[in-house]
Amino acid sequence: MELQQLRYFKAVADAGKISEAAKSLYISSPALSATISRLEKELDTKLFTRTNNRILLNRQGEILLDYVNQVLRLLGRAEAELKQSAQGEKQHLQVAVTNSNLWVGLICAFSPEHPEITLSFTTLKLSQLSDPAVLSRYQFLLSERGEIPPSLAVESVTLIRDDRPVLAVHPQHPLAKKASVQIREIADETLVLPVFDQSLHRMTCQLLDAAGIAHNSAMECSYMVRRSMVMDNRGVSFSTLCSSKYEEQSCRYVPIVGVQASWEHCLSWPEDHKLTEAEKLFRDFAIAYFEAQK
Repeated sequence: MELQQLRYFKAVADAGKISEAAKSLYISSPALSATISRLEKELDTKLFTRTNNRILLNRQGEILLDYVNQVLRLLGRAEAELKQSAQGEKQHLQVAVTNSNLWVGLICAFSPEHPEITLSFTTLKLSQLSDPAVLSRYQFLLSERGEIPPSLAVESVTLIRDDRPVLAVHPQHPLAKKASVQIREIADETLVLPVFDQSLHRMTCQLLDAAGIAHNSAMECSYMVRRSMVMDNRGVSFSTLCSSKYEEQSCRYVPIVGVQASWEHCLSWPEDHKLTEAEKLFRDFAIAYFEAQK
């Protein structure tokens, strides 16, 4: 097998069509078909199920794709490390998060302590976590533990345990004067929810569903719009106790009690990956940072 064959195989697997994959690779469809056929002949097995309009992975193809993703991920990281080493560049880490507000403190604390390491943070939709190749693009994932699908083979360390739901309200809202609220007290409120496919949307909907509170007609908005709605006293929104520490403090955050809701947030990385020194520094810093918050 050649590396080019593997890249072409992955392109076809991702696209599901020879023509689309060929276009993305800037080669002809017959040339790509011939490459896939040679790969199948070399492996002595079929990798795809072919229909009139699609070319889909069969079980053997799924097995190969898993290994190809690992190979390409490791090669990409090797290239980046070699470039940094040869050019004396700052080491760079790419971190994916599912709830950006929750990790603001960690981000702000790490960079001054380790100026030799640059960071980039990308907020992912939950549906993006279903792609097994997601960790080929990021060294780490910061997420709620329940969001990690079985398709992501990761090692994880818990950073935050027992995070709890809170209600975000205007300071003059009647509920703002309370030390805590029961979930049933918000049944008649105008609900402003996080956008669909976001981490906090999942948590909030689980909370409301468990309490039997309808939310099908609730507004779904970005954080900035939700904050504006709350500050205009046009509705109530939601957060978690840990996230609220880094959010707009002109809102009032009231703990929601009487519910079975507790979340565990963790730092994850590919289980087959040996951490670099820079990655170890970030992992250990994150652990120490949240230990100090307890």
